[in-house]
Amino acid sequence: AFLDSYKSPLSLIFIDDIERIIDYVPIGPRFSNTVLQTLLVLLKKIPPDDDRKLLVIGTTSCPELLGDLGITQAFAVSQEIPALELPEQIAEVLHVSSGMPKEEAMEIGRSITHPIGIKELLMVLEMASH
Repeated sequence: AFLDSYKSPLSLIFIDDIERIIDYVPIGPRFSNTVLQTLLVLLKKIPPDDDRKLLVIGTTSCPELLGDLGITQAFAVSQEIPALELPEQIAEVLHVSSGMPKEEAMEIGRSITHPIGIKELLMVLEMASH
């Protein structure tokens, strides 16, 4: 993906669940150092041409781990996304991501009684639509 991205003037690479990519296991803790080092090299590499732009977005549920492994430092910005807690927040995600009517989305938002991550909410929405 990184090599292909250098061919386009503007590219986006989305790396979801970085800890899974490096085969992280909390018992031990263990991970694939080969994959980690490869990922670090790719993240730090600047596109070969000045007119090429590359945006890399990574996600994790273990930000402390990524900090300890040096991955966080390979990104220019680190942003924590808090769980959705308010019915209005949940309704907005449901409405925007699926086109669900606002009233229906709000009803679902009110029925969720515990904080929920956006990723989890979108996965549940996907499962419910099939």
